[in-house]
Amino acid sequence: MSNMRSYETARGMFSFLAFVGWSAVVIGVLAAISGAQMKTGFGGSVGFVGALPGIIIAVVGLLNIAIVQAARATVDTAEYTQQMLKIARDQLDVSKQSLKQGYQAEPTYSTRTEKGVLAQSKGYAEHKAAKDSEPNDNAPKDVEYKGKLIVSFGSAYHYQGIPFEYLDQAKKYIDQLAIQEPSKLSLPSKDN
Repeated sequence: MSNMRSYETARGMFSFLAFVGWSAVVIGVLAAISGAQMKTGFGGSVGFVGALPGIIIAVVGLLNIAIVQAARATVDTAEYTQQMLKIARDQLDVSKQSLKQGYQAEPTYSTRTEKGVLAQSKGYAEHKAAKDSEPNDNAPKDVEYKGKLIVSFGSAYHYQGIPFEYLDQAKKYIDQLAIQEPSKLSLPSKDN
């Protein structure tokens, strides 16, 4: 099935039939003109009746040409369909090879829109509302560190009212306080 079918015989026949059709049109027109000019035995002109056989021949020639063009379109469609099928099979082979090698292909347009990466079909407001409703993993959260609560407020972290730009800075501050004043940070003993 890998070989594509050839329609050269059909194309050759269509060329011959198109030539016959155009010849019939030319002959029909000439016959209609000469038939219309024929004279009767009484000196009168035959007119339309004399031109009628030539008109019929020309019309049949035009119908022949129309049929040939429709048949050529069918053959062209068959050839293009074969080419598209070959391309689809080639792409399938490449996909199978990629899967065997463990290659992760770029997501297609449809998968990207399903995941919300592209919001082509949604309006801006709908897309923004959907994004705002999703949980933001990068948003600061309150953190408990060594029994102390570091509170996130705005874009900073706060410990005992002191703002820190990064969480690590707040943790280092708590560590320094523990080194400087271990008695204040230690938990009360059960004896007290």
